[in-house]
Amino acid sequence: MNSINENPAGDAVRLIFTYQHGRVDLISQQRVDMVVSGVDVAHAGQSGDFLEVRDADGAALSRVPIYAGLNSSVEVFPEKADDPIIRRRMPEVKRAYTMVVPARTGAENVAVISIPPTPPGRMGRSGNPAAQFAGRPRAAVTELAAFRLDRSELRSGR
Repeated sequence: MNSINENPAGDAVRLIFTYQHGRVDLISQQRVDMVVSGVDVAHAGQSGDFLEVRDADGAALSRVPIYAGLNSSVEVFPEKADDPIIRRRMPEVKRAYTMVVPARTGAENVAVISIPPTPPGRMGRSGNPAAQFAGRPRAAVTELAAFRLDRSELRSGR
């Protein structure tokens, strides 16, 4: 994965998708002329939800975090101040997301993926979960959906 856009002026795709009951639907995609930050190999060791831009062979070109996450839970505050805040699942909640991903040369597909947290005690001696990612089986990454990028929305020759 690269950490710098190949086109300094910016070449990206805005994706709008919805998420409900574990299903991801792509609603719209549009090329935008902007630089996308936060696209880095450093995300490779992090848990969470991401949009991963891939080439025609499925190799990852970049990964953009979905900061709001795809979980369907909400915080519920207690009636008594001494009680803990708890999370409750709200699977019927439909969410819409707008994300911008880099459209580098070779970008053909985008996948919505989820990476679980590294279990305690599995971080290795360094205490760094990123150091363990290289040995983490690909099966630990759950692909929720994959979509083909619309080449007509990308600049010709890209």
